[in-house]
Parts: sequence; structure tokens; C-alpha cells
Amino acid sequence: MTYRWAACICLCFCVLIIGAIVCPILFLAVFPYQHMKFHVIDASLTEFYLTGDDILHYNLTVNISIRNSNKIERISYRIIRFNLSGYGKDLASVSLPSFLQGTKNTTLVHPVFQGQTSLILRGSHFKDFIHDRKEGSFSIDVDLYLITQLKYAGGGKGDKISFTVGCGLFRLNLLGSSSSLSNQTGIGGLFKTKRCKVLNEILFFSTHDVLVDHLRSVVNTTVSNPGFNRVKWGDSTDLCLVGCICFSCLLILIGGVVCLIEFLGVVPYQRMKFHVNDASLTEFYLTNDDILHYNLAVNISVRNSNKIERIFYNEIRLKTYCYSNDLALDSLMSFRQGSESTTLLHPVFQGQTSFKLRGSRLRDFNHDQRDGSYSIYLVMYLRIQMKHAGGGKSEQDYFKVKCGLMRLHLLGSSSTSNNQSGIGGLFQTRRCKLSDDETKF
Repeated sequence: MTYRWAACICLCFCVLIIGAIVCPILFLAVFPYQHMKFHVIDASLTEFYLTGDDILHYNLTVNISIRNSNKIERISYRIIRFNLSGYGKDLASVSLPSFLQGTKNTTLVHPVFQGQTSLILRGSHFKDFIHDRKEGSFSIDVDLYLITQLKYAGGGKGDKISFTVGCGLFRLNLLGSSSSLSNQTGIGGLFKTKRCKVLNEILFFSTHDVLVDHLRSVVNTTVSNPGFNRVKWGDSTDLCLVGCICFSCLLILIGGVVCLIEFLGVVPYQRMKFHVNDASLTEFYLTNDDILHYNLAVNISVRNSNKIERIFYNEIRLKTYCYSNDLALDSLMSFRQGSESTTLLHPVFQGQTSFKLRGSRLRDFNHDQRDGSYSIYLVMYLRIQMKHAGGGKSEQDYFKVKCGLMRLHLLGSSSTSNNQSGIGGLFQTRRCKLSDDETKF
């Protein structure tokens, strides 16, 4: 039994040694890349038209900032290639010269896509292109394909690593067109800076081989050690016992790390609370030409019950539905919310929209019109980010907040119904439900 425990302790000790070697390697290989930031700070589209023989002429200039926030490691960009796509097709690609970026440094690159290419559009892609041409603005996607290498302060070099950076879909106004749209919904016609995101997992070229060789050498050293000559390695019971204990220890270690990550990443979001405190419907009628006029004001409270984490609401969109149709969309300004804090939002949905009702939906609307109260569904779409007490930030997460179906009484009507079955004609506070949103609007 003594030798069995000695073998178990030895293998567990080897696992810890391997873990102590693997963790720094992964830390040095992966962590510096978390400080690489990519932003599209400007883009201008001066030419974009399709001839009768399916030849697309284009001229797009993009300004991209690449930030290395590392305090120690420099980054060598060995291969830099930009890919331009749109309407389901690859349009063009541009390669830039390699360069070395210093620590805490920002580099500006200016890829220019200019020329012509064969572009055959069919079906929905062709309809989208024709629609965008009338509007004078086009949807274009830009991706970066990189092969980089870290250069450490001591003079050593890391492995070559390749990854893809997606800058997302741009809505670019063609310069010189009569469209009133602004570049990428920028304010006052100015381009709105867009942050790019690493799309695929980092690919290691040789780290795997290094770790395998190291593991093989450790195992060979352990087996050949004279101090363990009396261990009966051929005994399947001993090997099974040792393997099970060591595997259990490894699982406990991995489980603790996973639980900690899940706790830091999930629990803070469970402490976010959303309530609709009030809602007033002052206008809601349908004309003979199927135009719905509406005026809806909603008051929403957003509560951060976390005692440590602050929350960045980077994007807030609210959408209303009724009678199985989209009603209106409203976007609110981004804001930062402190710990144990409550913020009040006041979205207003006002205007008119095409609203065609047929069959049972029309009957429901006519019934509600006579009753003087209407059923409206409210949903919030959020893009948020946690800021921890130590100063670190989490990845951006997307959530959907469902506030459910509200039965709202039209103010000024003769109906005796109350707002959302409230007591004494007062609105009854409604709690909203938070869920993950995989659409990533």
C-alpha cells in the first residue's frame, strides 16, 4: 500500500509540474493577445455601381487603428490581409506590408479597395442591392486575416499565431448621392467608430508539439527512476487506482476553475432587474389607408444589485409589437451604471407606420378599438459589459429583456378599463425577464 500511495503522489506531483509549465506557456502565448484592440475609425465609399454586364466598380477607403496595450510584449505582424465582402459575395482583398508594433502603441493602417470585379447577383441579394442603390447606401463587411508573433522583453519570440478579426457590417453612404443617410449611423454625418472582434479561436503552430515532448520526457524520467523499481507497473489494479485518483484530482482542479469562471461570468447578470413602472398610450388609431398612428410612453427601471461590479450599457434598443406585427423601434443613449444603483429609462414610441390587418387580427383590433384598450408587447435588446472592482472588463454580452404583453387603456377614451389591470386606474408595475440573445444584433 505504501508503494501505491508513493506512485499516486508521484504522478499527482508530475501533473502539478506539468500544469505549472503549461499555465505560464498558455499565459505568455494567449494573454498578450487579449490586449490587442482593433477599431474602424473612418470609411468612405466614393464609387460603387454595377454595370449591365455584371461588373462591379468600387472605391472604398478604410482607416483602422490597431492598438497594442501590452506593457512588455511587442507584436510582429507578419501577414496582414483585408477582405471586402457584400451581398453574399467576396468583392476584393488587399494585403499590407508587415510591421513591428511596440508596447503601448497604436498603429493606423489605411487599406484601399479600388477596382472592378465580376459580381453576379440573384434572388434576395439582387433585390437588396437594387434597394440600396435607390437609397444611396450599401452594406459592406470588412474582415482582417492576421499572422502575428510576439517578441518578449528578454529577446525571445513566441509562436506564430493566426486569427481572423471581423469588423462587422457597415452601412456606408455613397459620397455624392442624394441620400440623407449618414455613414454607419454616425451623428451629424460623421462616421461612428466601430470596434472589431476576433471571430475564430487562436491557432497555435508549434506549442502543442512542445508540450507533448515535455510530457513524454517527464513520463520517461518517472518510470526510469530507481526509487520506484519495486512498484509493480504491470499490476492493472495498481495502475487503475493511481489513474483514477490522479484523474479525479485533475477533474477537481478543472472543475474549480470552470466554476470560478462561470460564477464571475453569470452570477452578476442574475442581479440585473428590469421593471416597467408606468406606460401611457395617448394615440392609437388606424386610418382607411392602413396607416397606424401611435404615441406610447414607457417608464422602465433598471436595477444593478451587484455590490462590486459596474455595468456598461453600450447599446439599448426597445421594440414593440402588437397584433402579430412590428410596431416601432427606439434606441436609447448608452450609459454606465454603478453598483447597487437604479436607472430610469423613458423611451417614447411616436409616429405612424404601415399596418395591414386581415382576418382574426383585424377582428381583434376592432374589438379592442371599441373597448378602448390595446395589447402591446415590449422587448429590450441589450449589449452590455461588466467592469469588475479590480479594473478588468468582461467580454460584451447580448441579452434580450422580455416585458411581456401589456393591456394599455387609450387615454381619453370612454372605456372604463384600467391600464394593465391596475387598481384604481393606476398602472401595475410589471417585472421583465432577462434571457440570452444569440442574434447579436
